[in-house]
Amino acid sequence: MYEGYSLPFDEFRMAAMHGNLPVVKSLVKQGIAIDQILKSGWTCLMYVCSCGKPKVAEFLLQQNADPNLHKELFTALMAACASSRESEPDLLDCVKLLLSYGAKVDAAERHRMTALMFASKEGRATIVEALIDAKADINKQDNKGWTALCWAATRGHGKVVRILLQHSADPLKMNTHGQRAADIALTAGYPEIADILDRVAAGGANVPLMENDAEKLLVKHSLDNKTAHEFGELEMVLTGLYLSHLIPVFKQHQGSRGCCFNSQYQQAYSLHPCISRVSARPNSG
Repeated sequence: MYEGYSLPFDEFRMAAMHGNLPVVKSLVKQGIAIDQILKSGWTCLMYVCSCGKPKVAEFLLQQNADPNLHKELFTALMAACASSRESEPDLLDCVKLLLSYGAKVDAAERHRMTALMFASKEGRATIVEALIDAKADINKQDNKGWTALCWAATRGHGKVVRILLQHSADPLKMNTHGQRAADIALTAGYPEIADILDRVAAGGANVPLMENDAEKLLVKHSLDNKTAHEFGELEMVLTGLYLSHLIPVFKQHQGSRGCCFNSQYQQAYSLHPCISRVSARPNSG
């Protein structure tokens, strides 16, 4: 009914992202296809799940939205698991809906990362558990040889590390550089997590008894995790601007001057005046 990326498509996308179900229903009734490809090549369902809007996601799925459509192999399930939105319960509801409607739990994007890897990277403990319950391959490796355990370790997510180990994640698996999860944790500045991983690998730790250690690590490293997460977002912005060669410069600037994240974002955008708002994962309007 509509051609190009006209106003109805933008309205459809924005209504979905803000959880405005009446507007979404109205536009679908007017003729917009449920699986219409929108801005940045995402479907409405992908935007909805990235923004954590389970009521809209449920409506779209009931209207036969395809949970496995993708942009360069990046699916709605991955969008929910990789989201930086604060409300984990809403994202979890989206994940459960997608899985119940046939989302492929072990699908991998172009870097061979799976939903479980994204969730582990973001420290989403409840989502990690849901994916494991859905029989996700816990020891699957991406194109760098990283497992979900490696991604949790590099961000200092102690609780996720514990959950993965309790479900038989292999701490001995090596990445393409010959590093184990313990090595990655140590390099990232989390020696306590590295020690736990080494003890488990050596058979000297009882994983179910690690809960207190993991919770302490979560508190101890909360600020470090926030900084790491935010700088990860900045790296994605720079990559989206084709400025990935400047990532080391921003890292050095952050370390030497304590530059705040928002200030670094502004610097990144100022380097590309033709783009006012860019994101490698388009989860905002």
